[in-house]
Amino acid sequence: MSAENLAVADEQVTREVATLFPRCLELRYTNDLDLFGQVFDPGAHLYGLNDGDVVVWPASHYRQILTERQSPKSLGAQRKDEFLHIDVASDTRPLPR
Repeated sequence: MSAENLAVADEQVTREVATLFPRCLELRYTNDLDLFGQVFDPGAHLYGLNDGDVVVWPASHYRQILTERQSPKSLGAQRKDEFLHIDVASDTRPLPR
């Protein structure tokens, strides 16, 4: 793939993530499971840290967690979202920050 084609692909991924990321933040804040299918592909996996350990959860596990927990919104948690940058590791691995 040429440098020009890579730049176009990066721009497309960036636009798609910029549209999707606010829905992801809304889902995490409200636990509105109607948003879940708009945010996560059924085959998606979430990677993160839990008490210093790396965890890998299938989307279905994360959905269950959201089902069982109180949402930050319902607990009166303050919300301050910032969307700073997207690193595009590949056309299937954007990393919003």
